[in-house]
Amino acid sequence: RHFPSVPAAVGWNTMLGVLTIEAMAKICADHGSTCFGIELLNEPYDPGLGKHSRHHLQSFYHRAILSARKHLDKDKPLVIFEWAPRMWYWRHQRNWFTQEIYGRVMFSAHLFHYPHPPATTQKAARGSFHKSIRAVSDF
Repeated sequence: RHFPSVPAAVGWNTMLGVLTIEAMAKICADHGSTCFGIELLNEPYDPGLGKHSRHHLQSFYHRAILSARKHLDKDKPLVIFEWAPRMWYWRHQRNWFTQEIYGRVMFSAHLFHYPHPPATTQKAARGSFHKSIRAVSDF
């Protein structure tokens, strides 16, 4: 069953996400050093939010991280996933996830790119990732 993808459901999806992260944090805490940390995906996503979705995700991350910290010490990494082209948003929010309040927060950028037309040489494939690599290095 899919979560409803309408703006009214965003709050419901967010609450489920926060509860899930907290449950994962309990499991992670029970496994000690075997658990590196928890990655928070850029979900719940609602296409109806359009350009405002990063503000919604920021609020979700805030709530999810604080819920996870009820069970995890501040040295255990909580990793935020983001697409490389959208790293710019978080670059301007750096002081928002302070170590004192949120603990160790890291970012993970996956470089997925499907050039059109498809790259057929190694040089073209490397070149197709240039923008994404630059976005991450600017972060």
